[in-house]
Amino acid sequence: MSTLWQATLETDEAGSLLAETLLEGEAFSLTRYRPDTEAPLWRMEAIFTERPDEAWLTGLLGPKVVLAPVPEADWVTEAQKFLPPVQAGRFHVHGSHTPRHPNPGMVDLVIDAGAAFGTGQHESTRGCLLAIDRLFRARRFSHGLDVGCGTGVLALVMVKAGRALDYVVATDIDPVASELTAENARRNGVLRRVHTGTGPGLRPAVARTYAPYPLIIANILAKPLAKIAKSVADNLEPGGVVILAGLLARQAPYVQAAYRIQGLSLWFSVNLGAWRTLVLRRSKE
Repeated sequence: MSTLWQATLETDEAGSLLAETLLEGEAFSLTRYRPDTEAPLWRMEAIFTERPDEAWLTGLLGPKVVLAPVPEADWVTEAQKFLPPVQAGRFHVHGSHTPRHPNPGMVDLVIDAGAAFGTGQHESTRGCLLAIDRLFRARRFSHGLDVGCGTGVLALVMVKAGRALDYVVATDIDPVASELTAENARRNGVLRRVHTGTGPGLRPAVARTYAPYPLIIANILAKPLAKIAKSVADNLEPGGVVILAGLLARQAPYVQAAYRIQGLSLWFSVNLGAWRTLVLRRSKE
């Protein structure tokens, strides 16, 4: 019998977004998409590592939610067959099952779904991609740090965006994510410009080696973002920029306040649905 369970809810866009928000932190993974662009229904799929209480699930999402075991199979490989490419600004992120973007001016990145977060589908990741695109059109950075790199999608787009950045350090608390980032860097031809490490926040030795940073990105969760605010500020150069994501609109003021105490002010934000990406900067003084 499968050890994974999937809850599926088909509803309107607002309902799918609410369901995703309610299950944040409860499910192993969450996916929200529109199966048919011509139809109004959206689908929210939540994967659980053990069977959730059906009464709790129904009480939370309503009677239309369907709970079923995930068949024994390579479900990641099966799922990625249906993941469409993601385009955010000049970045085109796609799996190996779909072709490169025909426009040579696009920054093309191959990322297959795997055992770590980050294929560009989630609003927090797309918000970061849009923020990076805008930022790199205005400034150049010598190097950067990606905290909570997952599959490495953000680290890799940074080094593939022309010469906007020379190299990047990518860290994650999960060693599988660090290894996957290195493998994706090799696959995309930028392995020499990506340095990976395992550990929380900025504690990995590789992160300390290349500090301070002119650019730090952290796409994790609201509470961890607030918790590492001082550490991020201590490792940021004067005039440096921080991109924060993985937070809902209602959580943004709380996170922003934690960084304001450290002397960082809001430059701009990217708003996608209920999700916010904050771009903060420190004065050059």
